[in-house]
Amino acid sequence: MSSKNFQPSRRRRITSLENDNKDLQDEIQRQQGLHLSAREGYDELQTKNTQLAAKVHELEQELDRVRKIGDSDRIKKIRSEAMRVIQERECEIDQLQKDNIRMRKKDEEIHKLQMEVIQYKRAINTSKHVEGQVSDTTIRDTMNGLFSAVRNWAMDVSRQDKLEIKPIETFHGSLFALVPDFRICKPKQKMHTLVAVFSLALVHFAQGNYAFGYPSTEPIKSATVLHGAIDKIRGVTKQRKKHTNELLSKDEEISRQTSTTLTEFISFADGYYKKVIGSSFDSNSLFALETATKPFMQVIFGLHLQEAEYRISLVFATQPDKTQRSIDTKEMEDVYGEESGTLQASLFPAISKEVVSRDSTTERIIVCKAKVVVVSE
Repeated sequence: MSSKNFQPSRRRRITSLENDNKDLQDEIQRQQGLHLSAREGYDELQTKNTQLAAKVHELEQELDRVRKIGDSDRIKKIRSEAMRVIQERECEIDQLQKDNIRMRKKDEEIHKLQMEVIQYKRAINTSKHVEGQVSDTTIRDTMNGLFSAVRNWAMDVSRQDKLEIKPIETFHGSLFALVPDFRICKPKQKMHTLVAVFSLALVHFAQGNYAFGYPSTEPIKSATVLHGAIDKIRGVTKQRKKHTNELLSKDEEISRQTSTTLTEFISFADGYYKKVIGSSFDSNSLFALETATKPFMQVIFGLHLQEAEYRISLVFATQPDKTQRSIDTKEMEDVYGEESGTLQASLFPAISKEVVSRDSTTERIIVCKAKVVVVSE
């Protein structure tokens, strides 16, 4: 194992790049907020412009009517009012044009910032010397493995008779959007709810800029073998043995930090389960969940190291009007292989990536489809 992996200058470089990346993400959110505000103002001006145009038309009709009557004073008054409305409309049109130009500039600024974020991600990735990129197939297989692990755990927990689904008010809508029939509270609905709550916590945890994973055991294993072998070699200096021991200590420290972060996620998920299920949920069951999911987290939460922009997101089983939606096989897959029907539950998130081509266009690619349960039509 090489000691250059722990050079302070490289760690400072990585930390600096990650801080710059976070600052850019914050600036993008701020610019998007300004863009939304400008868009709302633009829409409001458009509405007012339409109203003014209608008023001008109304005044023109009134002017024609008065002309037929021959009331000169009335005609002058209408003309004056028409001129005022027309001038006001011209001012509104001028303001609309200025707002349009400003919004185009905001779009350009946001696009520029997004490109800078991608460049920083590439710089961070290069600085960390990741050997190659994780393939989409690996990501897909990892998500499938994680889903199976969570579902198996949920099946065991759902068989507990005392388990009841009693979400607090603030989580009621979120749960209904994922598992509309959770109130039935049979083992199947309980299992769906347990998986969906894990997914909800996973997505929110990832979107909160948490990043963790446990390192591969191979480097630690190799160093351990070397450290043990030194004792059997005569004439080896104490300094070389001390140096190897220092490397092992650093790897152990990293492993402990990683394990702590994984524990933080389980604690984060525990909070969600208590808010959605209530006092009947036994937090002790999360030890089994932590053990089952641990092998997959390194890949899932290492997606931020990839050159492509990866997104983890849930699909809803219901429409805004609370009716159940139909399956979209481009982005979803039924866990039982159905290809048509309405969604009974949305269990597991999808992973997509955004790839920016050389001509600056962005393409969204579904890497792993969302896991859903479908009722056949």
